[in-house]
Amino acid sequence: GKPFFPLGIYHVPPADFGEVAAMGINTVQFWTWHAGTDQYGVARGLAAASAAGLKTVYELNHKSRDIFQNTVQAHGENPAILMWYGLDEPSEGSYGTAALLRDTYHAEDPHHPVYTVSCRPDLYAEQAAFADVLAANNYNKPEVSATSFAKAAEAVAGTKPLITVPGSFGKDETLAEIRAAAYISLAYDARGIIW
Repeated sequence: GKPFFPLGIYHVPPADFGEVAAMGINTVQFWTWHAGTDQYGVARGLAAASAAGLKTVYELNHKSRDIFQNTVQAHGENPAILMWYGLDEPSEGSYGTAALLRDTYHAEDPHHPVYTVSCRPDLYAEQAAFADVLAANNYNKPEVSATSFAKAAEAVAGTKPLITVPGSFGKDETLAEIRAAAYISLAYDARGIIW
């Protein structure tokens, strides 16, 4: 396939996909919460992403082997899927679930990578094992991002792509700080930025 650099945003409802695409965003984290309660909501959300020219990092609210298998079987061929979102920020007590979900996605769909986010620099190396793509979420200012993303790069040692999730919650960060955090991650070879 062609190289793809995800520039993304979390928690975007499908009604806003066109607006974020117009800003130059090419990826959204799509949650089943955004899909509605009927059985066709996911298909409509993925169709909205495709119509806007967006790729999705698709995350399920409920985490079980059966739900993941059924979802991949129903939507794995959808062109809007970029990555499957494994377990978000796994803790030591949830490593079994993280491994189960990774393995289920791998067994059902060898064509899309599994993505996970870690906010624990001390556990990056352990948590990277649960995904094909590791995202480092720092929840902090650029000076913390600098050391944190360096630790993520060291933890994976070039064995898998890194994506950064810079702090951009609109409370404490200035636009200059948000920009600096993204640039810092690029200096450590980030392969995507998802705010």
